[in-house]
Amino acid sequence: MSERKKVTSNDENLDVKGEAKEVDSPLEFKEAIEVQTTIEEQNLYSEATSPALIAQQNAVINSPEAIQIEKMKLFARQVIASGVSSIKKEADAIVILMRGAELGLSYAVSINNIFAINGKTGMSVHLHKAMLQNAGVYFELEEDKVPIYAYGVMKEKADGTKSFIAMGTTSEMKVEGFKVSPKVIDYRTTYYFEREIKMALSGEIRIKKVRMSYLYSEAVQAELVEKDVWKKYDRSLLKARAFTSGASEIASDVIQGMYGINELAMLSNRKFTINDNLEEKLIDIDYQDENED
Repeated sequence: MSERKKVTSNDENLDVKGEAKEVDSPLEFKEAIEVQTTIEEQNLYSEATSPALIAQQNAVINSPEAIQIEKMKLFARQVIASGVSSIKKEADAIVILMRGAELGLSYAVSINNIFAINGKTGMSVHLHKAMLQNAGVYFELEEDKVPIYAYGVMKEKADGTKSFIAMGTTSEMKVEGFKVSPKVIDYRTTYYFEREIKMALSGEIRIKKVRMSYLYSEAVQAELVEKDVWKKYDRSLLKARAFTSGASEIASDVIQGMYGINELAMLSNRKFTINDNLEEKLIDIDYQDENED
């Protein structure tokens, strides 16, 4: 007859605290041992029983990253409670604060100038400008919704009538050797950017120059001008689009792929406002259901 062994456990069939039950077969004995091993493993991971494990847990809890997250949570709760922001969920505020931290921004600047929709983040044109200035990028507005005309030549047809053959476009009313049509065919806003770039290998300093324009016809093609905000503030939006496009070209390392707010709104089909001072804001964002779209 095989030797009888006693095994204990908290399982209903294996009582470790009460009376031990006898196990008759080798199969039952194997199952009992597996149950007991599982219980021991659970206890090992549920309680910090060793100094090494305790030290590891404390290191995680007291890490700079964990402390920063706790600070973000506290700030997010204060913002939400104050009602000064459209953000309603703590998690959404933390996403914005973390994106701002990656850009080296304070919590207050981030919460007022960064918006997040469906995993994408965008920031105000004023924040774009501030970050470029801090990085030593020079910029200036060269054209502010200037009218664009067609220039060309007049051709006489066989029947004696004349027709205008366009050769190109210009913002000038006179082009030597050509006739300029008096009809405005477009509007253009242009920013000029300049930045010193240090070459990684040679250490040589080079000057990078970018001239970025945005045309009203581009907004028409993108079906933007039918929106109320474009009808009211087309000049401001042309500036915002020209600037953020130029910023991405000359300082992508600085803005790290951030959209302008009006670009983010267009991509997400959300409404936004802007004024003559280029102050932008999303006005129909609902952070509580944005991920359900």
